[in-house]
Amino acid sequence: MNEDAALVANPLAGIPLRLREIRQSAKMTKVRFAESLGISPRSYFNYEDGTRQAPIDVLFKAARLSDFDLLWLLTGQPEAQMDAYDRAIVATIDMLEKENFQLPGAKMLVIARQAFTLSVIKRTSVEGELPGLIRNVKDLLG
Repeated sequence: MNEDAALVANPLAGIPLRLREIRQSAKMTKVRFAESLGISPRSYFNYEDGTRQAPIDVLFKAARLSDFDLLWLLTGQPEAQMDAYDRAIVATIDMLEKENFQLPGAKMLVIARQAFTLSVIKRTSVEGELPGLIRNVKDLLG
């Protein structure tokens, strides 16, 4: 699978590249940007090179420190171009943040995909499906 196809299949895969773009546009070194995010340089290096997934609170801080939109950071698309699935991803992130429940990006995408699928099948909203799904995940994870 080429890089563009991977980004379409998993929009979160582009976050490391977009983090780098934010940092470079701020004209900061990796160390300085890490400090401004309140994290260790080593953690930031791992997020920017894609070795580890950045937690949502770090992504929120990065978006706030820049002129870039959080939705762009998460999906690579401006808000106006987001489709229903992209909105499901953002709704899932928002709900997880409100619940103070942190999950790796891949697991978060599973919840978003399931909420999106259920909302289409049941003709409901993604936001209406998320509480039950998140409750189930919390129960499963103990």
